[in-house]
Parts: sequence; structure tokens; C-alpha cells
Amino acid sequence: ETPELILDYLARKKNIRGDERQIMNCYKMLGTYGPDRFVPFLRESLLDRGLDFSFDRSLRRQGAALALLELNTKEAQDILEKASKSLFPGVRSAYQKALKDHQ
Repeated sequence: ETPELILDYLARKKNIRGDERQIMNCYKMLGTYGPDRFVPFLRESLLDRGLDFSFDRSLRRQGAALALLELNTKEAQDILEKASKSLFPGVRSAYQKALKDHQ
């Protein structure tokens, strides 16, 4: 099924330089597949490893925040709320960028 292929692609893709648009589109698509289906993956992508400031991590965080915005469920909103108040600037920044892209 398509959503599982997207999830597998995102999980396996190590180097995302040059594929930024594709990665963001994949995350955004995950946000359109069923309300809570991919929330654990998106939560981990956004909130875990807060001290990792790499380009790849930043883009994945932003993609996860964008997908959670697309979901627009209570659980997704709770995760986004945590991201907006995170002690880690990279997590807060990803949330803010996704919010701007979502409008």
C-alpha cells in the first residue's frame, strides 16, 4: 500500500540532500492517510534527538510537523504544542517553518 511504501522510503533514506522537495511531499502525503496511522513515526521524527542539528534532521522535523498539521487531530495538535514549546531550538524552528508552509 502506498502509505507504507512512503514510510519505508523515509525510514530507509539516509542522505536527503538534493531530494528536499520529494521528502517534504512524502511527509505531507503521510498527513493525508488516516488520522492516527502514522502519528508515532511523525512524533519520533519531530521530537526525538533534539540536539541533532544536521540538515537531514531539520528537514525531517519540518516534514513531520507539516504532516501533523495536515492531520489536524487532537493527538497531532498535542504533539505540535510540545514542539512549539520544546527546549530544543531545532524542534521549535521546524514547527514554525511548517506552520508558515502550511498557511
